[in-house]
Amino acid sequence: MAKILIVDDALSVRETVCMFFTKHGFSITSAYDGQNGLDKLAADPDIKLVFADVNMPNMNGIEMTEHIFQTLKRDVTVIMLTTDNNPAMKEEGKAVGVMGWMVKPFTGDNILDTVKKIVAD
Repeated sequence: MAKILIVDDALSVRETVCMFFTKHGFSITSAYDGQNGLDKLAADPDIKLVFADVNMPNMNGIEMTEHIFQTLKRDVTVIMLTTDNNPAMKEEGKAVGVMGWMVKPFTGDNILDTVKKIVAD
């Protein structure tokens, strides 16, 4: 079954987003920063979608995305879920492969159809 990886250094955000997707029948795993996210992604070929914060310790979401595509060479969809709504940051993300940008707070109901299409087996 395809999985969703939630990467955020804020435990409350990880728990909220994970709970939302689990409630809607998705298989979820989570990571506390970009490096931990890369480790989880490298270990689990079933992950098809990544929601990541931009501002995290050790490795931010933009750096993590770059590593996903350049180092791991994974075919996944990466969406930033962040409080950072800076147009320059969005362009930087797009340049490394970020496919979407959602500003917190998380209100997931409007993205369910999109997520279902991305993680469909």
